[in-house]
Amino acid sequence: MHLPTLTRMVAKSIRYPDRAIKGALEIIRLGRMDPSDERQKLFAFLRDDLGWDFAIRIRGSFTMTRESGLSHEVKDLVPSNGQAREMQNVLLTRSKFPINVVCVHDKAMKEPWCIATTFAGDAEFVVKSYGRRFTTELAFRDEKDLNFGFGLQDTSIGAPERRDRFLFLFMLATWILTLLGAAGEQIGCDRQLKANTTAKRTHSLLRQGQEYMMGCASRFFSAIKRAFAALLADHAATSAKFALL
Repeated sequence: MHLPTLTRMVAKSIRYPDRAIKGALEIIRLGRMDPSDERQKLFAFLRDDLGWDFAIRIRGSFTMTRESGLSHEVKDLVPSNGQAREMQNVLLTRSKFPINVVCVHDKAMKEPWCIATTFAGDAEFVVKSYGRRFTTELAFRDEKDLNFGFGLQDTSIGAPERRDRFLFLFMLATWILTLLGAAGEQIGCDRQLKANTTAKRTHSLLRQGQEYMMGCASRFFSAIKRAFAALLADHAATSAKFALL
């Protein structure tokens, strides 16, 4: 799909409240941006029209103009010492879009990260926030895989609206099962799922919740339910929102 077309789809999806989640997912799927003025239109839409903060990776070939008037490719300003470098109020590409840019090339990274962001004053926060996007891969696995999750890859869905309803139900199920897994782990039931005595978490909280629902550690289920209720009380605001649903 042509990227400008996809940008228009993102904007249209977000403008309708019932499709806000779909719009947000499409933005995440854009991944690394191509150097074009369309990307700046997307940044402006997120920041100015929606009032959202964001951290989106861009290509190192983006041209950046600093306050001094000097222009560089973003990749040329990546520090060699592994530290994150922040540059505020720079102008990106030909459209001279004002934005903050954070560059970093940690020793554990295969290639540098150049991140366009609305956040300012904390480069490490931006890097950590962007790094969390990789956890979405686990969520995709949980949705699609029959062994580890909900088996969506074996489901044939012809209508986008029906797909959206499925994803909404998966979101609710993921929240409940993750919280149930946390409740079981809190009282030590996760030891029933391990093949060894390691102190590290062996199964994700979602997987633990699934196992408890299927009857694993059934003799502890009353205690798990009490811990689950306590966790719900600790997240009263979130619980109230889900109760409406």
